[in-house]
Amino acid sequence: MSSTAEEPVTGPLISQETHEARRTSFGAGAADYDRVRPEWPAATLTWLLCDPTRALDVLDLGAGTGKGTRTLADLGHRVTAVEPSEGMLAVLRDGLGERDVRPVLGDAENLPLDDDSVDGAVCLQAWHWVDAERGGLQVARVLRPGGWFGLAWHQLDTSQDWTRELYAACRRPEAASTGESSGSLILTGVPGFGGFEHRQTTYDMVLSPDDLVTQVASWSHIAIHPEREQILADVRVLGERRADGGLLTLPHVTDCFRGQVEG
Repeated sequence: MSSTAEEPVTGPLISQETHEARRTSFGAGAADYDRVRPEWPAATLTWLLCDPTRALDVLDLGAGTGKGTRTLADLGHRVTAVEPSEGMLAVLRDGLGERDVRPVLGDAENLPLDDDSVDGAVCLQAWHWVDAERGGLQVARVLRPGGWFGLAWHQLDTSQDWTRELYAACRRPEAASTGESSGSLILTGVPGFGGFEHRQTTYDMVLSPDDLVTQVASWSHIAIHPEREQILADVRVLGERRADGGLLTLPHVTDCFRGQVEG
């Protein structure tokens, strides 16, 4: 269920029908999604779990194709990866190798986990697709006392001219002018948790113009956009014009939040 790193959660409200169409648009292109989406650095996930010094039982909620799942497992944690899309979960399973991960088909609002069954939880690039009240109570239910819940979003750093051009090419010029992070709007309150600490980091992704087009093609609002083919053509022209030595550097700002379960 993980969303794109680049599509903003801020901006004009969308209808419930459009929201649902975008939320379910990821499974068909799951393999491309896994290949061209940003990674989750170990330092970011360690901070989200409040710098653990021991192996934890961790819930990766809305795990998608396992971009964060693999990093968590490589840090030594025992991971339960919950994802509502079978297409995404199939790619996750294929990429696990010998990692200690339990993939589970399910959603945030009705977690198929026992009470007090995990030490920590993360939700990477996906919480804006969740009913925050129901999902928050479910995460609080499965966390053991003192457990931490971390949420994070990669978003394009639109301080650079070319990333603003990219948003404009994608018919989303409002995203380039917003100063609000997705998290600042979504984490107005999560039942079962107190206040959330906030940290911002940077992340650069290097990719080819072809991979940029593939990535943009999988963004949820592009997947259902009536001008999709023209947008992708415009993105290709932009990517080829901006590439240096055949590659592009896509700069991100990563908003990270962590809160401790109440009670």
